[in-house]
Amino acid sequence: MEGSEEFRAVAAVAARRSAAVREAVREAVPRRRREVPARIAGEPIEVPVLAPDRLTEPAVEHRGNRGEPAGPWLDRWKVGHLVHRPARYDGVLDELSGRTGRAAAEQLLRRRIHTAVSEAYPDLAQECERRS
Repeated sequence: MEGSEEFRAVAAVAARRSAAVREAVREAVPRRRREVPARIAGEPIEVPVLAPDRLTEPAVEHRGNRGEPAGPWLDRWKVGHLVHRPARYDGVLDELSGRTGRAAAEQLLRRRIHTAVSEAYPDLAQECERRS
């Protein structure tokens, strides 16, 4: 059977298909690596601008403070609250789950959010830089 003309024809078709699939995958990976950051770069980042006293309370609540003094941790809690507040970014990352470049996209998104927070709250810029 393997020596038959029919077998050779089927094997040749299978080899061409296999080569075509390898080529398509080889071309798709770099394209996806470009598309994913472009998707993140195009995502609008919105940070609510609150008066400092209006930001402290939700930040402490977000932290789940159990009576511990905020003290030096307050800036961390504020940035944590602001970064995790916009849950819609989780949906953006979920869309990219399992795709090439997702880890880089998450890092880019995190940097963009921290930049937006530090622009809206210059007094939190040092904590944003520490987290980025």
